[in-house]
Amino acid sequence: MDASLANARLIARSDLNADLCIVRIAPDSGQVPAFEPGQFATLGLPESDEAPGRLVRRPYSIASSPDARDHIELLLARVKEGHFTSRFWPLRPGSPIWLDPHIHGRFTLAAVPPDADLVMVATGTGIAPFMSMLRT
Repeated sequence: MDASLANARLIARSDLNADLCIVRIAPDSGQVPAFEPGQFATLGLPESDEAPGRLVRRPYSIASSPDARDHIELLLARVKEGHFTSRFWPLRPGSPIWLDPHIHGRFTLAAVPPDADLVMVATGTGIAPFMSMLRT
């Protein structure tokens, strides 16, 4: 990856099976942008070797707690013909990656009363925002 674009590193990866992994991404700045559980981060990798300055970007719900300030944890499912995951899958800890410096999303508990009962339903990697909420 073009070093001028990379602003983060893959610091940990746990493959749950051939098509699903848990990853931790650490910004080179040393601190994750502030976020609320339920929000998402966008990762980017070069579109191709011929166009290293153009990024393929994909949003992923954050599974870690905002209290973990040195990294974010994400769940990734490989899409066999996917433009992003086909580039991501060969990466190992230490690999550079682009992390959007801004966290986005409104799927948060901000409007939920603190004493409310919740039912959280998800499949696959859709569990990530709930993991962040429960960890927090």
